[in-house]
Amino acid sequence: YNQGNKLLGSIVARLSGGGKYPQTYWTPLLPFYVNRWLNLVLTGAKQLLQAQTFRSERIKTPDGGLISVEWLDTPGQRQLNDDAPLFLVLHTIEGHSGNHGCWVRDAAERGWRVAVFNRRGAGNLPLKTPRFNVLGCPDDVHCQTRHACGKFPDAKFVGMTGLSAGSALLISY
Repeated sequence: YNQGNKLLGSIVARLSGGGKYPQTYWTPLLPFYVNRWLNLVLTGAKQLLQAQTFRSERIKTPDGGLISVEWLDTPGQRQLNDDAPLFLVLHTIEGHSGNHGCWVRDAAERGWRVAVFNRRGAGNLPLKTPRFNVLGCPDDVHCQTRHACGKFPDAKFVGMTGLSAGSALLISY
């Protein structure tokens, strides 16, 4: 850090050990982080425990492609008012709606209506046209957003997030 900066110096001085990291770190989950096979098992178990159900709405694009809007399908989501805010998710390169259990669960618990946008060829969608981009197509996101907002025109707020490659698509959109 900049040792000439008094604010940073006072923060570092308040840290235990004068701002140095501890020599050792221990957590009961450490074996899962150290062993790649145990980490793989833990990750798989986590995904199974966080699995969510979705209702798919397929959308045919103007050029004949196929994309979808996957709505989180839970009793709480079905009871939301029409003006509930929308939380739209753009998934990772190899992702689909089923890969985002913790994100969609947390948003749903906060009263958001949740949808995941599946790109062409993702989430069991057939790739019907030669137009393909590994990050996704901004025109497709526009179609999906128009579809979602058209279904809930009274939504108080529309928020969109992109995860990994989805964030690149969000910036392009």
